Amino acid sequence: MPWFGTGRMVPEFEKAAFALKNDNDYTEPVKTSYGWHIIKRLEKKGIPTFEDKKGELKNNVMRDSRSEMSKTALVNRVKKEYMFKEVAKNKDEFIKTLDSSLVNGTYNDSLAAKFTKPLFSIGDKTYTQKDFATFLMNNQQKKTTGNAQQIAYSQYDNFVNESCISYEESQLDKKYPEFKALMQEYRDGILLFDLTDKMVWSKAVKDSAGLQEFYNKNKNNYMWGERIDAVVYTCANADIASKVRKMLKKGKSDNDISGEINKESTLNLTIKSGKFSKGDNEFADEVAWNVGTSTDINKNNQITFVRIKEKLAPSPKSLDEARGLVTADYQSHLEKTWIEELRGKYPVEVNQETLTTVYKK
Repeated sequence: MPWFGTGRMVPEFEKAAFALKNDNDYTEPVKTSYGWHIIKRLEKKGIPTFEDKKGELKNNVMRDSRSEMSKTALVNRVKKEYMFKEVAKNKDEFIKTLDSSLVNGTYNDSLAAKFTKPLFSIGDKTYTQKDFATFLMNNQQKKTTGNAQQIAYSQYDNFVNESCISYEESQLDKKYPEFKALMQEYRDGILLFDLTDKMVWSKAVKDSAGLQEFYNKNKNNYMWGERIDAVVYTCANADIASKVRKMLKKGKSDNDISGEINKESTLNLTIKSGKFSKGDNEFADEVAWNVGTSTDINKNNQITFVRIKEKLAPSPKSLDEARGLVTADYQSHLEKTWIEELRGKYPVEVNQETLTTVYKK
């Protein structure tokens, strides 16, 4: 069954279900008007927290009639504050021309190109018949009842309300200096982000030639320390370790050794080869870094030994090996160069006297 709370089931069913104390408890047979039931409790949820219900509560409030009351109050205030004036005859004139396309949901505002008379004004902005036609087209739905005129008169009120709210929003920066400053801050921040992305972040990723050139000039900043080119053999037991050593002395390759030793079980032998720095492999760290094969290391009920093919001196990492670090440094380089260019083009003068007063505060 789906989740249910109080008031969702018939009383007899609800009383029996909520009387169960623990998950997996079940009732005696319960009779309701629908028949006999045996109810097993799978899980019970307590009262949800405010955070869990916040989204649902917000939607309920938005749909509540009290939300419409506050919207109506706002529209009435805007009408009064900005001296809303309506030309009713122009509204009636336009609505009379509408046809069944509005009912069918296929109305196009191109049909109203010649209707340019004013419908109403709010402050310094005038809304025309053509504006209303566009609103009708953008908000139309196919209807099964009513005619075009009834739909239009109903939508006209929505058009007026939305226009009032939109006009109020357009005036916020004039009425509230703090809001204007905040919007300017957001605007400047977005512009700075876009510019920095174009001149620094994305450029460093896309400019492969520039990245390569920067790496060539600075590759000694991205060095490998001492490393070994080695193979780590981990054997299931001492017998297998002995067999592997004998096969190595005979000059067999790692592939041949693995194929033969692991015929019966792939757990007999694990081979890991590569170039190791300190900290890369616990067994490579344990042995002396001399060319040759180490002694056995008995750990975790296995036998491990290391064959060192070559000891590698410190050397620059390739671009691919150090790409993350090189890209980050190239971004810093691009940003520094960009700022120097801007300072050269737009000299900065600091008012030390004013700056001193800021420090004092």
